[in-house]
Amino acid sequence: GRSGGAVINAAYRSGTNEFHGSLWEFHRNTALNATGFFKPTGGFKPTLIRNQFGGTVGGPIIKDRTFFFGDYEGYRQVQRSVVFSTIPTLDQRRGILSVPVANPFTGQLYAAGTTIPMTDFAQKVLNELPAPTSAGTSNNYQKSVPNRSYYDKFNLRLDHNVSARLNLFADPSEQTGSRDR
Repeated sequence: GRSGGAVINAAYRSGTNEFHGSLWEFHRNTALNATGFFKPTGGFKPTLIRNQFGGTVGGPIIKDRTFFFGDYEGYRQVQRSVVFSTIPTLDQRRGILSVPVANPFTGQLYAAGTTIPMTDFAQKVLNELPAPTSAGTSNNYQKSVPNRSYYDKFNLRLDHNVSARLNLFADPSEQTGSRDR
């Protein structure tokens, strides 16, 4: 809990003269999830579809001499997270503020509820913002943001017993992945 990472040591045994293998899958989806603490407007659940799957296989290539072991793991996740932001209200975009404001250049004071002048650039920027999705002046905009993660990885190990005192092995492992947002 107090460090940013961990060290994992893994050891492979040499193969046997029998074939062994396994398959597995872990699945999780939206229907099985709770809505969450920050309930979105409308009460819908954010999408989450996760599949982790894989398998292992190992056995002899040449009896009592050469063995192999391989494994594969796939990870597929499609998720939508609810993000909250604070954006100007429609009145604020028109220059109508709920507090008195002073012009920093001229010192002119604008009373609360009066329209303050804005530059064309400021008006253009404010007009490009999306409309708030809820009332209020904070956390008044929510959006469901998509996130897709696909990863594949595999390991392959070859062992060869040259003699009773000399063993060779090769481990050309690979991991590939893509993360599209």
